[in-house]
Amino acid sequence: MNKDEKRELRRKRLMENKAYQTMYGLTRYMDRYYLDALIGIIPGWGDAIALLSVVPFVYFSSRVIKSIPLTLAVLNNAPTVRGIRLSSMAAIKKLL
Repeated sequence: MNKDEKRELRRKRLMENKAYQTMYGLTRYMDRYYLDALIGIIPGWGDAIALLSVVPFVYFSSRVIKSIPLTLAVLNNAPTVRGIRLSSMAAIKKLL
């Protein structure tokens, strides 16, 4: 088995992984129906939902691929809990 065949076999195995399929479906729906923008409109809750949508990506990069740099890059691009707290507090202040 040559190098290209090994690479293709590994790629196929990764694409058949349930976490990959979840990531692919999540990305497809978020992009196709602009759900990311719609979710972002909801203060506080939108950020929390966006943060939860990162979980499959973190799992795949840390447990399946086992790449610390990739996992750190995914986490760096994820919405932060601090940002969720600040935006929900801003929304509460507007309501009061």
